[in-house]
Amino acid sequence: MRGGGSVEEGVAIDSSYFFELPAQLFCESRREGVRINHTTTDGSINMRRKTTHLLLIALALASVLRTEASSPPGNGPFGSNILSQPVPGAARAVRNDGWKSGKLCDVSSPPYSATNNSNATAALQQAIDDCGDLGGEGGTVLVKSGLILRTASLWLRSDLTLKIEAGATLLGTATGNMKSLESTGDAPIVYTRRNSLMVWAHAGLLNAGRCLEVKDPKVGWDDCKKWSKLSNVVIEGGGTLDANGDEWYGEYVNKGGDSNTRPMMLDLLWVDGLTVRNISVRRPGYWTIHPTFCNNVVVANNDIVTYGHNTDGCDPDSSWNVYIAGNKFSTGDDCIAIKAGRDWSGRMVNISTTNVLAERNEFRQVRLCFFVVVVEIAMSHINNILFFFFFYFISSIFFFTGARHQHRFRNERMGAQRDVSRLYPQRN
Repeated sequence: MRGGGSVEEGVAIDSSYFFELPAQLFCESRREGVRINHTTTDGSINMRRKTTHLLLIALALASVLRTEASSPPGNGPFGSNILSQPVPGAARAVRNDGWKSGKLCDVSSPPYSATNNSNATAALQQAIDDCGDLGGEGGTVLVKSGLILRTASLWLRSDLTLKIEAGATLLGTATGNMKSLESTGDAPIVYTRRNSLMVWAHAGLLNAGRCLEVKDPKVGWDDCKKWSKLSNVVIEGGGTLDANGDEWYGEYVNKGGDSNTRPMMLDLLWVDGLTVRNISVRRPGYWTIHPTFCNNVVVANNDIVTYGHNTDGCDPDSSWNVYIAGNKFSTGDDCIAIKAGRDWSGRMVNISTTNVLAERNEFRQVRLCFFVVVVEIAMSHINNILFFFFFYFISSIFFFTGARHQHRFRNERMGAQRDVSRLYPQRN
């Protein structure tokens, strides 16, 4: 099969027709390409669907090339250095036992003394404050196996590992069910980015940088004058983060709540050196892993299961040097969506997404959209993104599938190159 594509099950798809695209971007795969398990309820892919796929890809790729040719690249959030892939992520995560270095704050021990099934918000935040921002060897907040701790929104600190051991769970108390003040108040209103725009919205379950001072007068596109910024942050351990957020896209919206103020789950703004690995992530109220204005990011070997509206799996947003690998996605919306702001706000913020590599991810179930999308490209800046065989470039176009058909898709390699407009197909 030309182009290195191979289909493990289902209907064989001749990859040669990808090479006839005017944009000529599906190219230079040094591996076998992408292996696909793609089955439908009737076991077939008809010609009209194939033609529609080709048309959408051609239109989107043409838009990408127009953008590359006409738009200047946006800045980086922490300088403009391109790192070699795969990037290392947080320094505390370079070694698997890096969490053992520095100070240890065990939330089940004094002075925190969190107990099973308790509301441990105060204990967890105090442990984070005590073990974070120490510099040097840093510190670790440890949630031991067997603990289920309920918590409102938490704010991480620099030089910190949050280690949630296998068998432990952090369970969100901000449920969005509107039955109590805590159901929304436990995710307080903060200035952040939602749906690629800077807005006031509910905080995530885990948060990083926050707005410390608002501009006067406000400008509309980014009203924050001063942000707190973090470095060297790790979330790991084999345990579970469960936002318990199903009602944010249910009761909260049904009773008049603004859908775009729902909390992200890992709302991680302004982090230089971030690693999220070996975590089970469940029931977000909005996007799940959302690194925004970040640099040197690793999202690896996580198990991500979501169900509701807009519950994307991983959405790097105005971030540089990002590595997404070995994750298992089963999502209510896009598995991976590459963002960089949008419209006037995105152009004025002018921080691009650059140098993203995703590989060895497994896309188990996609309930609303498709596997990988690149969105809002025409309105802001996304650079150095190349998807290999059978991935779709989508520019302000959402390709809906999977609602009636079950998909199992394995990402063997998706990569990033510096100037994608100069790449040409290489045939076997």
